[in-house]
Amino acid sequence: MEVCFRISLQTASRSGGSFEFLKRVHEFEPNYESLEISHESKHIKQVFQTFSRVNGKPPRLSNKPSAPHAFTYADEFETLGDNQASVHRSLVGALLYFSHERPDIQFCARNLSSSLKNPTVQAWHNLGRLIG
Repeated sequence: MEVCFRISLQTASRSGGSFEFLKRVHEFEPNYESLEISHESKHIKQVFQTFSRVNGKPPRLSNKPSAPHAFTYADEFETLGDNQASVHRSLVGALLYFSHERPDIQFCARNLSSSLKNPTVQAWHNLGRLIG
């Protein structure tokens, strides 16, 4: 049985530079005086664009990622169709990945993850508010 691996290597010079690893950009100052690690903005933009495409319009901008009443998941809410539910799961997964370094969205992302088994229309609206 033959197993193949792909290995890539990026280095930063002593004069400063950056490299990408695990969906993050690592930027070094000259002589390695400091290191800044940040998310690649393309992944966050992709979440926004995917939601906008499936929703038919971009999410509304919001000052807060959630409303106090937003996370009352009850059985009476209508469930999403298969395609929209799949996109919902994918977007919540991406937001969970980003939330480790974004305390302002951690609570909302965790609550949205509780609806992954059976996403509802209300959960979709809450996702839109968080993305907005």
